[in-house]
Amino acid sequence: MAWQQSHELRRPVANLLSLCDLLINDKDEREEIKDYYIDSILKSTKELDVIIKSIILLASENEFVNEIKNNPNYPHQ
Repeated sequence: MAWQQSHELRRPVANLLSLCDLLINDKDEREEIKDYYIDSILKSTKELDVIIKSIILLASENEFVNEIKNNPNYPHQ
């Protein structure tokens, strides 16, 4: 699970780094090329946001479950 999450997290970060590098170093002055890079950066940023929110939600759920299990009134089976 950790490998999958790290892989999912790394993909949009790698995309962002590559796209920023292209945007900075590409000498093509056409606006449609720059717009493509910016749109792709926005897409990867949104993807990264969804992944981070999912990880935070999962961590919160796990913390909640652990709190319940550590409650002395929790019916342990």
